[in-house]
Amino acid sequence: MPNPPALPTKNDLKKLPLGAIVAYAVRCARRVQPLYGRAAGGAKLAKHEAAVEEAISLAENFCLRHDVHAAAYGAAYAARDAVDTAVAQDAARVASGAARAAAYAFDIPQSAVYEHAIYASRVAAEADDAAQAAVRAADHAWADAQAVAAAARGDFERLLKLNHGTYPKVGDPIDPAEYGPLGPLWPEGPPAWFTAAKPALRTKTT
Repeated sequence: MPNPPALPTKNDLKKLPLGAIVAYAVRCARRVQPLYGRAAGGAKLAKHEAAVEEAISLAENFCLRHDVHAAAYGAAYAARDAVDTAVAQDAARVASGAARAAAYAFDIPQSAVYEHAIYASRVAAEADDAAQAAVRAADHAWADAQAVAAAARGDFERLLKLNHGTYPKVGDPIDPAEYGPLGPLWPEGPPAWFTAAKPALRTKTT
């Protein structure tokens, strides 16, 4: 089996403004979100699925409005709670990374000047970790890790072309959803495991 397409590195992501980096992480999270529900277990599954959804939605809201509520870090940690398989752990980690990337990006204007570079670098690091976790989740689930990596790489290239700003600034708002400028989550068509997921995971969030 050929190796998956190379994901952009953390330094590659720094060619994008912070809002675009968060959008990259958001789309990675949406792709593997269905794997969380398939892999996680326990009586509190619905609660944890809701936490994963909240973390991703929070990051999406940041992309659109450059605003994030105070519970951002809490949502990120809640998304990673009570995962007992490798697939669930990695799928939850993608959602958590997207939320933390948004929280760090939002915190930059509130922080001292000397901390700006640290927070900006954390945004890129969280998005880089999220993309790698998405590929691992697909690999652990015997899903199509190549498709996940290729779609993430495509997002990065489209975000570069959109030219919404420069690092380490936040840049222009961007809609990371499929009906936004980045287009479908799966340009080559969604894998079977994604289309078999619950419809609620693929509907427009408001």
